[in-house]
Amino acid sequence: MLALNSTKCDYYIVDESLNPYIYETAEYKKYFGNCGQPKNDRYPVKRFVISYNNKKRLTQDHFEFLRTDNGYKLIGVQLNSAKLQ
Repeated sequence: MLALNSTKCDYYIVDESLNPYIYETAEYKKYFGNCGQPKNDRYPVKRFVISYNNKKRLTQDHFEFLRTDNGYKLIGVQLNSAKLQ
C-alpha cells in the first residue's frame, strides 16, 4: 500500500459487493440479509487496484476492504494479478 505514495503507479477504487459464495462462514453471516444478499448500504466492499507500468508489462495489485462496525477490515489480497504484455 506504500506504493500509493509513489509517482510510478496509478490506482483506482471500485465499489463491490461481498461475495456470498466466497464469504460463507459464520464470521461473515451478519453482513448478509435473510435471503443471502449482501448489505451493501451498511457494509460496502472497497477494492483498491494499484497498477504499475515498467515499460515491459503492466502489473496490478488488488486489496479488498470490508466496512465493519469497527472500521474497515482487509479481506482479500491479490498481488501481481494481471500481467499484460
